[in-house]
Amino acid sequence: MANLYPPLHFPKDKGRFIQVARHGIDGEIEVNGQVYNRPMPANPMLTDLEIAEITTFIYNSWGGESVYTPIDSVRSALRKFSKGVDLRAGSPK
Repeated sequence: MANLYPPLHFPKDKGRFIQVARHGIDGEIEVNGQVYNRPMPANPMLTDLEIAEITTFIYNSWGGESVYTPIDSVRSALRKFSKGVDLRAGSPK
């Protein structure tokens, strides 16, 4: 499985993480020099609160944070999303 899916990445701007959690991602991404091409499906049924809770859990458990992600931050990040935006941009290399 390790060669199929990329490791978690914690961008400083949580907006990208939030957008990927809601809208998914498709196509090739490169992480730590390895190329991955497995889709992460969209999760349109997740509420803003659920995305805030998931983001808080992931960043606190593995991202070295100890704060919660406010729902307003999730709403703001999702408002910035527009169809056609390449969520792969900025993938860690």
